[in-house]
Amino acid sequence: MKITNNKGQVFILAYDQGMEIGPSCLNSWSSDIYNIFKLAQEQGFTGIALQKGPASHYSQKYKLGSMLNFSPTSLVLKINGKTRMSATNDVSLAYSTIEYAVSIGATAIGYTVYWGSEYESDMVREAGILQESTKVAGLDFVLWSYPSKKEHDELSTSPKNIAYHARLGLEIGADAVKIKYPHFSEDMNQDDKLSILSEIVQIAGPTKVIFAGGIETKEEDFLNRVQLLKSSGSAGMAVGRNIWASKNPYEVAKRMFEIWK
Repeated sequence: MKITNNKGQVFILAYDQGMEIGPSCLNSWSSDIYNIFKLAQEQGFTGIALQKGPASHYSQKYKLGSMLNFSPTSLVLKINGKTRMSATNDVSLAYSTIEYAVSIGATAIGYTVYWGSEYESDMVREAGILQESTKVAGLDFVLWSYPSKKEHDELSTSPKNIAYHARLGLEIGADAVKIKYPHFSEDMNQDDKLSILSEIVQIAGPTKVIFAGGIETKEEDFLNRVQLLKSSGSAGMAVGRNIWASKNPYEVAKRMFEIWK
């Protein structure tokens, strides 16, 4: 894979939430995309996930950087996306192309499938075509493997379902699969959590498993989760709000990467 570091790890700074969630998730610092670009480039991220508009701006940075002997973080073009304006909107189809991804210097594309949606077969068909096209173009294919909104969150993110989502990354042919962190019962100890996370990673076989950072949470809780994921054998993480929505994005990123050393 092209979006890994020298240890084979994948760390994506996710910044596609402006479409998926809306401006409510952004503060004055994170709403400036150049702050995000700088954060991605100066920390240990191996990729930055952007929707088409911000990706196009990042491409200018990319081309300028190459002229100035500047090495930007790899671009992961998020090729599909949806808004939260419809609670029943459980489908997300591609609105960009592999050709455009190549033209703006992307190293990988990201595509979401909402498993269990009534539109699942449409997304699977499209994901299959895109996966084949990325192979021809020499790009990495990262599958956002997410549950449908039909189920209650705690059910849709049960360890059993999350393991299924991880396996589907392998079945689709993804180079890496991005999955949600599973919902654990409050009385479950750390050893049991680690055992479950390790099984989830293993079920994906050679497909690299990266966990989503999830909703914004307390810094120490987030870092405790990072430690579990590192110990599980996961290939890395795709983190957004728990980094750039924090009071000190650089410090949280630094502490996260210290754990993953």
